[in-house]
Amino acid sequence: MTLRVLCIAAAVALAVTGCDSGSSSSSDNDTTTAPQTDAGSTASDTTSGSDVLADDAGNTTGADGGSVVGNDAGTTGCVDACNQGQSGCDGNMTWTCDFDADGCLTQFQGTNCAALGQVCDPASGTCKTAGGGTPEKLLCPDILPCAFENCDMNASQEEISACANAALQTCAQQVESQNELTLFQTWQGCLQQNCQAAQTDEAYIDCLRTFCLPSYAACYTGGTYGAGECADIDGCVQASCPPPGSTSCVRGCMSQSTEQDVIAYFDLSLCAQGACTTSQTDQ
Repeated sequence: MTLRVLCIAAAVALAVTGCDSGSSSSSDNDTTTAPQTDAGSTASDTTSGSDVLADDAGNTTGADGGSVVGNDAGTTGCVDACNQGQSGCDGNMTWTCDFDADGCLTQFQGTNCAALGQVCDPASGTCKTAGGGTPEKLLCPDILPCAFENCDMNASQEEISACANAALQTCAQQVESQNELTLFQTWQGCLQQNCQAAQTDEAYIDCLRTFCLPSYAACYTGGTYGAGECADIDGCVQASCPPPGSTSCVRGCMSQSTEQDVIAYFDLSLCAQGACTTSQTDQ
């Protein structure tokens, strides 16, 4: 599937939520500047709340009824490593976040999933059987592949679009939640508004990088971000999501990094893809 096929699907995608092409102007048109991650400014910012103090267990009452004040370990010297109650994966080892003896939030190792013949799922921080269980509900990145799955990609653009249009409604009924459709709508609305004129894959990639990276990233992360870095993403995917790697597992890895770092990750990936496309064209 060429990248420009995604532009074909842009108008089709809006039908999922009953919008016509005129409603795309109300979609979030991503700007050319990657947004800064403002700690605490959004509900998805998992770094907020990491400075919650431990209970002051040092304050006790003496035998004479007087107050004896101990050392309040929760108020000094803490560099919290996570949020209380958070869980995740360190390779194939699960971890949970709780207060240590000094009153600081720390990651405590849990189960070695590899020893159980399983893999650690970053989305839940639990061990799961690779490739097992019931079929997953579709997430935002799964919707287009679902729509095009049974289409002849060697057919004309009109035939491909008609095929995808017919399949999209069925795919939309298989999503995990309405939020997945909203994320998909926002991304595709950005493509429709800004990239319909792209005539080559190279031009399409440039357009996607210029206008739609934030909504593209949000589609993959579910709009949830953490405090990790760009370089953490591949390591997490390779350690926790064995090929072919489920979308939910990959999302679990990506959502542990900041929004700006996920955007940088996709910008770098698309830049490389665009360079390869140009190289193939020049041959």
